[in-house]
Amino acid sequence: MNKKDERLVNLKKQNNIDDNTTVFLFNSVNMNRKNLIQLIETFSIFSKDKDVLLIIKTVQSIAGFNIGNALDYFGCEKVKVIDNGFMSADFMLLLYNMADFTVNISYNEGFGLSILESLQCGTPVLINMTGGLQDQLMIHDVVEQNNNYVLTTAGMGMYPTFRKLTASHAANWIYEDYIDNDLIITSLEKLYFLKKSGYFTDDVKDKISAKTAEIFNIDKYIDSIHNVIINSKYHEGKYFMYKLDKNCFYSLKRKEM
Repeated sequence: MNKKDERLVNLKKQNNIDDNTTVFLFNSVNMNRKNLIQLIETFSIFSKDKDVLLIIKTVQSIAGFNIGNALDYFGCEKVKVIDNGFMSADFMLLLYNMADFTVNISYNEGFGLSILESLQCGTPVLINMTGGLQDQLMIHDVVEQNNNYVLTTAGMGMYPTFRKLTASHAANWIYEDYIDNDLIITSLEKLYFLKKSGYFTDDVKDKISAKTAEIFNIDKYIDSIHNVIINSKYHEGKYFMYKLDKNCFYSLKRKEM
């Protein structure tokens, strides 16, 4: 999207955002595993002496917390909360393009749709290297890598500091991946200074968008899921699968007994 697009310019004006402000976007449901509380805590430290803004686009759930209370407790002032339920695709397109980075530090994440949406808009990301988040980041070229993080042409991934094995009624076992506060703050700072240095040019963002669209092409991606499932044990006599239109994924239905 052209940064001079009138709709984008107007949205930035409405939120008092100028070109010098570095905008981080959190776009996920307000639930514990999305780890918004740690993002608020670390952003409150990172943001004190910088021209930055954290936009929290969320939807309330019973598995979440009172965001206002958390912001007050941590003294996190450079934040705007948008809690209006689900928004139109046109609005979300503007929001991703208004942001400099999208952040997802969930401690477990099967896929992470907001990260895919962000990358398809050409907006780089900061993620926890867990679940499907790492797959989306690592299709892009690696620029720098060490024991703490990986920097690609599409943003940064932080390697978990420690893992916790847990279980629920829905999963016999699952790992929860947690990141140390210092690593999150350091990573926010690295992206902040990379943006200030002009690292993420329009050309780089165009390549992020193009590469993501190529790999996660909806038809090709659905076909790959189809092939995995029909060759798995879940397809043998228990389930059948059918394709929906390209705006949907798949549905698994139990066979009539």
